[in-house]
Amino acid sequence: PLSVVLLLPGYFTGSAQVMQLVGTAGTYGLMFIAIAKLCRLFSLSPTMMILLTDVILIMYDFGSASTNIRFPIAFWLVVIGLCQYYRRKYASAIILVLLAVITHLGVIVIPILYFVVSVLKKNYSRIIFCMLLLMYYPCMTVLVGILKSIPGRVFWEIGDRLAGYVGMTANYQNSYDAISIANGGRKSGVIYLLLAVAVFVLCLILSQISKVRLPSSKFVWFLAALLCFTAGSYDSYTFFIRFSSISTYASVLYLIYAINEYYNTYSYYGVNAGRGSGGILMSIYR
Repeated sequence: PLSVVLLLPGYFTGSAQVMQLVGTAGTYGLMFIAIAKLCRLFSLSPTMMILLTDVILIMYDFGSASTNIRFPIAFWLVVIGLCQYYRRKYASAIILVLLAVITHLGVIVIPILYFVVSVLKKNYSRIIFCMLLLMYYPCMTVLVGILKSIPGRVFWEIGDRLAGYVGMTANYQNSYDAISIANGGRKSGVIYLLLAVAVFVLCLILSQISKVRLPSSKFVWFLAALLCFTAGSYDSYTFFIRFSSISTYASVLYLIYAINEYYNTYSYYGVNAGRGSGGILMSIYR
């Protein structure tokens, strides 16, 4: 329903540029709020704040903000909502996530993954959950079949809508997804996912060999689940291309946090010197 509100300015003015302006202003405005929240949440140094901003701006596709206005706005609302949840501001977190969901239902995957990972206490339970996420596509095809077989127009419509995401419609070859895949669009998602996995593994290695504090075991497992979900959605172009970029954002945030912890928390002699001590680089320089 909220996506209708975002489209109304363009509808009443009859101008595509007005609609693009709304999408761009909303996306980048929420993006910078999210970056500020993340920097405060993880106590990033000013240098890391600038680096995080630069990385996201370099990675972000400006065209997506102006033409695909619902999903980016919903995504950054979810990010801000999760930041509020971390700070135990549950009321605002719930409101922000609900606003995101009624803007674009696709982002509901993010809070669901996070909360399920939070509930699963044992590592083997989380491993099983991640393995199941790798089977996302076959599970979706089964779900589509079940929904379309249930009597009632509503269930059939939902199943038909989902069928478009997994390529089970009769005219799929003429769809946006099929055309994008034929033109090599999926390669970008593969590159994003490989980058995210590489960064994630690097952060885990850093945390072991240099004793860098992990932001939270929940966050680490959530990121692992997000990567598995993205890999499992490979055959669903719409989900794969969007969540591969989201996985990269989350992995890069993890890397920036790890680098910040390494250089600002531990001194050259391996003693916890606290923030602002100069860190290992300044110690070596002196």
